[in-house]
Amino acid sequence: MPEVTPPSGVSLSVIVPCFNAAETLGACLDALLEHSQVLPNEIIVVDDASQDRSVAVASRPGVELITAKINAGPGVTRNLGAARAGGDILVFVDADVAVAPDALGQLARHFAADADCTAVIGSYDSEPEAHNPVSQYRNLLHYYVHQHASEQASHFWTGLGAIRKSTFDAFGGFDTAEFNRVIEDVELGYRLRDAGYSIRLDRRVQGKHLRRWSFGSMARTDLFVRAIPWTWLVLARAEMPSDFSLGWGQRASVAMAWLLPSALLAALVWPEALLVMLAALGLFVGVNLDFFRFLHVRLGWARALAAVPLHWFYHFNSGLGFILGVIGCGWQRLKTRLRVRPSPR
Repeated sequence: MPEVTPPSGVSLSVIVPCFNAAETLGACLDALLEHSQVLPNEIIVVDDASQDRSVAVASRPGVELITAKINAGPGVTRNLGAARAGGDILVFVDADVAVAPDALGQLARHFAADADCTAVIGSYDSEPEAHNPVSQYRNLLHYYVHQHASEQASHFWTGLGAIRKSTFDAFGGFDTAEFNRVIEDVELGYRLRDAGYSIRLDRRVQGKHLRRWSFGSMARTDLFVRAIPWTWLVLARAEMPSDFSLGWGQRASVAMAWLLPSALLAALVWPEALLVMLAALGLFVGVNLDFFRFLHVRLGWARALAAVPLHWFYHFNSGLGFILGVIGCGWQRLKTRLRVRPSPR
């Protein structure tokens, strides 16, 4: 496949942070170096003190490698890469994502065609690398949500997203104080939107997610890396967007996911509660019917049916994260008030 330079007037710096990512980093870099239709001006890998072979995998021609002596978190490593970058456009790619051949070209054309374009994010593709049921469900859920979200996104995404370096620098990059290791990209996007900048979602900009999910890794990530810190961020801003994973359909699904086991427990002493449970189940399936149909087309009925309990658990877990996030945020605010309370005279 012939490589071409980015559109005239646009220079791309691709930044790939990694920590113990040797298993997927090679495929990520292969996609950028060998299979991309647009050759970026530079590819910067920032290794966050990995203990595996990540440094060896990244040590190849065409890649600039930055190594950290201590593990500092993805927010810090991405900021380090951005500080080293010389391109006009910063393209952030996770170490477990292999960009599609036309992804960089699609991103570059946005910025070349529109001087007011600030940031663009993409999506995972519909063909996950791992074929186990949890991986296919979790990665296809992400694809489905992005493919059905508004083209005016409320947050940034570093799985595959680009932003003008001048804007990134003006905003001080990613927040490395409160949100260094979790949702630092979401937080940056909120700051951009608050300042009047737009973030575009281009559904054609895609990358293959190479991560293999287990049930445990999905549960831990969605609870501790997504739901709880996202709740803190929403409460701190006193505003809840209604797109992506926070849409009204998702909120209704969380409510039904919690009503199901609650009604089942209530049925132990009040048998009529089974009717409530069945109604909650029907509403849960109805709200998510289009997603289950999508899974049927992609995976067949067997895998689509197997995804129903996974989808229930995903929303139950999200609700649990919201509850824990509210409790944690309230506790922090209470401690702050107690510390600043004036001492009696």
